[in-house]
Amino acid sequence: MSKAQLIGIAKQDTAYGRAGAGPGGDILQIPVEAYYDKDRWRQEMKLIFGRLPLVLATSAELKEPR
Repeated sequence: MSKAQLIGIAKQDTAYGRAGAGPGGDILQIPVEAYYDKDRWRQEMKLIFGRLPLVLATSAELKEPR
């Protein structure tokens, strides 16, 4: 992405913020239950962290490369 594109996106986002709305014109509202529902949390954790291996150390932290 070019610098000009990034500046354009930043200007657009600033305009949305000043208008108090997003690209669709409305303010996004998320039900409060989304923040404390245990089943939803478990599902999101599975979808986000269960799909791919997690990087838990850099190669510099390993004693010997394998």
